[in-house]
Amino acid sequence: MRLFLSLPVLVVVLSMVLEGPAPAQGAPDVSSALDKLKEFGNTLEDKAREVINRIKQSELSAKTR
Repeated sequence: MRLFLSLPVLVVVLSMVLEGPAPAQGAPDVSSALDKLKEFGNTLEDKAREVINRIKQSELSAKTR
């Protein structure tokens, strides 16, 4: 029964893979990807700094020292 159900699924998946990318998914713009990566890095850095400062200023860290 499993084989009977898995064969049509396999055929559909193979047809989707062999079809190729859609026209809208053509070549991605490298500069926009780099800009998004840079923006992600900046926001991650800001959030990490906020967390570190919050930990430094918290009473719990002062009590454990």
